[in-house]
Amino acid sequence: MKKALLNFLFIFYSVSLIGQIDTEFWFVAPEVSKNDFQRYDEPIVLRMTTFNAPASITISMPGEPSFIPLQITAVADTSVSVDLSPWLELLENKPANTILNKGILIFASAPITAYYDVVSSYCNCNPELYSLKGTNALGTEFLLPGQTQFDNAPGYSPTPYNAFDIVATENKTTVKITPAKEIVGHVEGKAFQIVLNKGQTWSGVATGQSVESHLHGTEIISDKPIAVTVSDDLLWGINCGGDLVGDQVVPVNMAGNEFIGVRGFLTNDGDRLFVLGLSNNTSLYFDGSSTPLIINRGEVYNHRIQNNSTHLLSSSPVLVYQTSGYGCELGSAVLPQIQCTGSESVSVYRSNDFQFGILLSTEVGNETGFLINGDSTIVVASDFSEVPGTNGYWLAANVVLSPAQVPVGTTCMVSNRNGVFHMGLISGGSDIGCGYGYFSNFNSLELGADKRVCEGDTAVLDAGLGMEPYLWSTGATTRTISVNSPGEYWVQAGVGSCLLSDTVKISFQQLPIIDLGPDTLAVCGAASGFIFAPDGYSHYQWNVTGNSNILEVTSPGIYHCQVTDSVGCSGSDSMYVTFGPLPANLGEAIGLPLSLQDSLVAWYPFNGNPNDETGNGNNGSVIGNVILTTDRFGNANSAYEFPGEAFNYISVPHSSYLELNTFTISTWIFTETDYAYGRIVQKNRDIFSGHYGLYTTGVGGTVSYGVDVVSGDSFEPAIGTWHMVTGTLSGNFSSFYIDGQLVDDTIAPNTFVYTGTDPMAIGMHYYEGVPDYYTYPYRGKIDDVLIYNRVLSAEEVACLYSGDCSSLKLSASLPENSLCKGGSTSLTLFNAQPGVKYQLLKGGNEYGNFQVGNSDTLIFPIANLPETTSFTILATDTTTGCSITLDSAFVVEVNDISAIAIANMHSAYIPATVEVSAQAAGASTYEWWLDGVKFADTPESQIVIDSTGTHTLVLLVSSGPPDYCTDADTLFLTTTERTEVILEIPSSFTPNADGINDHFEFATEGIDSYTVWLKDSWGVLVYEYDKSTGKWDGLTKAGKEAPAGPYYYHVAARDYTEMALERSGVVYLIRDLIELSPNPAKDKLVIKMNGRLPGERIVQVISVHGRVLSEATVSGETFELGVSGFSPGLYLLRISNQMDVLNLKFIKE
Repeated sequence: MKKALLNFLFIFYSVSLIGQIDTEFWFVAPEVSKNDFQRYDEPIVLRMTTFNAPASITISMPGEPSFIPLQITAVADTSVSVDLSPWLELLENKPANTILNKGILIFASAPITAYYDVVSSYCNCNPELYSLKGTNALGTEFLLPGQTQFDNAPGYSPTPYNAFDIVATENKTTVKITPAKEIVGHVEGKAFQIVLNKGQTWSGVATGQSVESHLHGTEIISDKPIAVTVSDDLLWGINCGGDLVGDQVVPVNMAGNEFIGVRGFLTNDGDRLFVLGLSNNTSLYFDGSSTPLIINRGEVYNHRIQNNSTHLLSSSPVLVYQTSGYGCELGSAVLPQIQCTGSESVSVYRSNDFQFGILLSTEVGNETGFLINGDSTIVVASDFSEVPGTNGYWLAANVVLSPAQVPVGTTCMVSNRNGVFHMGLISGGSDIGCGYGYFSNFNSLELGADKRVCEGDTAVLDAGLGMEPYLWSTGATTRTISVNSPGEYWVQAGVGSCLLSDTVKISFQQLPIIDLGPDTLAVCGAASGFIFAPDGYSHYQWNVTGNSNILEVTSPGIYHCQVTDSVGCSGSDSMYVTFGPLPANLGEAIGLPLSLQDSLVAWYPFNGNPNDETGNGNNGSVIGNVILTTDRFGNANSAYEFPGEAFNYISVPHSSYLELNTFTISTWIFTETDYAYGRIVQKNRDIFSGHYGLYTTGVGGTVSYGVDVVSGDSFEPAIGTWHMVTGTLSGNFSSFYIDGQLVDDTIAPNTFVYTGTDPMAIGMHYYEGVPDYYTYPYRGKIDDVLIYNRVLSAEEVACLYSGDCSSLKLSASLPENSLCKGGSTSLTLFNAQPGVKYQLLKGGNEYGNFQVGNSDTLIFPIANLPETTSFTILATDTTTGCSITLDSAFVVEVNDISAIAIANMHSAYIPATVEVSAQAAGASTYEWWLDGVKFADTPESQIVIDSTGTHTLVLLVSSGPPDYCTDADTLFLTTTERTEVILEIPSSFTPNADGINDHFEFATEGIDSYTVWLKDSWGVLVYEYDKSTGKWDGLTKAGKEAPAGPYYYHVAARDYTEMALERSGVVYLIRDLIELSPNPAKDKLVIKMNGRLPGERIVQVISVHGRVLSEATVSGETFELGVSGFSPGLYLLRISNQMDVLNLKFIKE
């Protein structure tokens, strides 16, 4: 950022004084009527005062880039004034109803006070002071105060009106305005919105001059902090000429319930308080009156100060605006509430002998403590009188300080030894105008609205100046704290006997994550491309011109986008953009004709870069402002445009390839003007021997060809048309061609011999070390520069121009496109383009790697395809990333013949008749073989097998011509002698673990498989099993004992011949009872389990009341239980294992 250091006088006209103390002040200057050439609005001065520390002060306009910030250094305890009159038209906020860039930001390295002074010294008629209130001026809700006594005076130019001015402190600030009366561009009472960025301003101006047209009560609401100025220009009806009044107002959170107005020095009944209601049915009590005056929101009550002072008490917070002054000259100020506010000292500077009056109010007892520059005899207790309605608690005085008491050119420090006070200053005279400002502190403790802070940033919370001691919820005792964790934070601070507090909630916003897509964007075969950033953000900032989420790009490079969300958090991403033509498609020429590639030592097609495409390494570098453009075919970024200015060219380092005695130079040019003396291609300097090149010479831009021994004829090309120019040299014989036609043959007296090691220049004459001298820059387009180490024939030059002779074209071949399953073939690409990568794709994915047949032939093997498959070829320029899918799709047909042999049986008794059939789509021949002997050649057949064993059945099929694809299938058949089938099913079983009939199981013979389902008498499935498990042990699927009784079974079986067998019936599950003996028992009880609940068991004796009397873990089939300790009676015996529980009863004798 540019900065200007300002020389300044420490004191200018008027007074310097201490107002609201802060380090940052926002302000927007009102428009003040000039009254044509009388310059009522000049000069304008910004006055600032330091305290016990020096300050570096910067005055800037964040929204106006043409304003160079002013830098001021002020020593401690000094007042400085900066005359802003040179920037008057840049600062005054006009015209109305227009978003402007006129916001002023004052930043100081140490606390200062500041005010804006409309001095109006050219006419001494229309001054006013605007006390800047720092943080106290910023807010998000305002209701405009104003006076309702005086109209604006007619007859001035520009016409004066009541107005308000807004400045935004942050970007994307939405402001909603509801005018109380009609303003320029907007009707009364209808809300509208504007959006301002940081430092932008807006002015609302009344459309009439009468009090009835004034704008008090206008509502202004914003989503981010703003500052507001009110002005009432050239008021009349005050028995004098017109006079300006105004002030920087405060937001509604600075309103209060108790105010004191001190009468000034007016003689025209203009000392008045204008009370603005913020709530409906607000009661106002003046001077101790018990009778309220009622006002509603937006209404103003006009109160005349009849005594030396007046006291106001309100039932709800209000804002108070006072007019006062000298004689008939008016000024105005916003008054602070008196609760918990005030200053211990206020400093002013007297720079002239105008009337210099101060308005003082303070609590009783402080009237004896006033000092004027340390002198206690100037303001004394007798100057004070009781403020009406305060029962003597508050006192007020208006004191005029003479030049003897406060000499001109000295600082006046007003202080109080006993307590805080409020002070206003009125400076001026009855015939020279008046300025009025209130300069004691508002002292509001306001941390502001809850804040969202960007992740990684720090929130600075400021409790404001002048309210020591401070105590934060963090334990800090400083005015400010830095916060980097979310949560609620509170602060307490004292003002006199008052203790103030506020709380704010801090949350953190995740930074935007922006993805522009792949790191590289290739713009191919087009003049422009587009980069898309995610939408939905508040602001987009590119490193080039552009402020939306879509950026059109027309040149290669790195593009950077930073997005900002509604909170102000930012994220960014970058993308590299390349430009180039698309690779050649099938059937398109991929380079020079075959005959014209011989002896080519340098070739510059300029396809997105200045590189030599022969592979000889003679690559160029762009110097200066040489840019890619469209070529003669309309391909973007395929030629270079030269501006015709020195040192804007393409430089090619010297190499042995360019040391030529016999050569051809050819290029295409597009001349845009009749600019003369341009060098198209130049090797070495033309003031020495051994150079060669193509030039344009003379007025009209004629084209010449020359070496140091000979110059060819000239030709003047048509402007705005592409032409091919070609020169050849061998020995002392040269030829010059235009558009493939010979225009001159020349025999020189000497033979050309190349010398020198200077670089080759395209678009300029290289002249090392002498800037702007003999540079001869070319203006126009150049493309396809070719240099040969031989002389091209006239036929070759004509062919080079027309392109009609045999050219290399990209082609592909798939000779075998029909395969048997499992077969192989290959796809061959001929004349592969240098610098292009080719990929064979199957379904969009790369299919294997190619093999190089020779330098420009690529072979792609294809094998083991399971089905008919379509292939494509993707061609990608390895420099620019531009790619194209070649037009043709290459389809390989796969003859998917598949043999399936079907037999009506796989095992059988001999003799067995086996019927066979084939499923083989596409088959034309069939062969059936059994144990190596062919027995049929039809799709269906049969054969009798009369021997036992395992037999091999083979089906062979063929598709016939042209592929003769074959396939085979094999089956194995088993034959045996006939066997009796047995399936014996028992009718009952007893699972008692005695080893006899413990399971439900079958006796079988000739049965290959079976499955058994068992259900209870309710039809519920209890258990199922098959031959692999083979039996049922009487447990349910859950592992519990199935109750004794009948169970229904169903058996599905197959014998060895695959014959299905089914059986159904009933099986009885018989369970032995658990034996208890003796029962009744006296000393012991013997328990015999009879196979029940196998495994480890838990035995419990339970009383008839449910109480467990004993518990034991036992195993084995028989065990004893001691019962001698039990009382006679009935007991429950509970026996359980991991799966089941049984309950029995016994009696104790």
